Amino acid sequence: MQTQEISSIRKRYNSDLSARDWQHLEPLLLVRRRGKWPLVEVVNAILYVLKNGCVWRDLPGDLPPWGTVYWYFAKGEAASTWQRVSTCLKVSSREAAPKKAWPTAVIPDTQSVKNAAPATGGTVGFGAGKLVKDRKRLVLTDTLDHALANRVLPAGQHDGTAAIAFWDEVAAAHDLLQQVQVVFVDSSFNGAFREHLAQRYNIQVEKPAHVLAEKTDFCIHA
Repeated sequence: MQTQEISSIRKRYNSDLSARDWQHLEPLLLVRRRGKWPLVEVVNAILYVLKNGCVWRDLPGDLPPWGTVYWYFAKGEAASTWQRVSTCLKVSSREAAPKKAWPTAVIPDTQSVKNAAPATGGTVGFGAGKLVKDRKRLVLTDTLDHALANRVLPAGQHDGTAAIAFWDEVAAAHDLLQQVQVVFVDSSFNGAFREHLAQRYNIQVEKPAHVLAEKTDFCIHA
């Protein structure tokens, strides 16, 4: 079987990149290693794992071997390749909106996720609101709903306290947060988080007053 024919004759997965997607993505991947498998197939295999949540060894047999795929993934992770690709794609999407390339307004939000009964660890806590043991996702998005950063936290941790540590961690390292001027929050992020961003970063924290963006199940207000 010729390597060049693999992507055209194998089963198609809904995680596969389209030709147009690959045209945008390929220039962002700087790979010096010449391998047996086309780079697009390696990326398709990585996307398969990410979408389906399977372990690397469970990759379908018509995709590149899991060891090869994981080698590319780990190298890319170590070189911050995937973060750079994500940033470039978000900038491109924002400019097409059209918006400024770097967001000046962002939105932190949390969502509790019920936990499996036997699960333990530092990210498991008791959520007083729902009276269950669960985890909480803290997600930071721009006003176009691009996810900029996220963390998993114990549900019992207060949003404002968690957001302070979260912001300090990601603000200096994330390119897309360098021009943020306003952070839109709900009441759970008021108080200490507002004061911290104002004093340390000169960033204004505002509670929403009108609809920022409408989504399928809810609206973001500002």
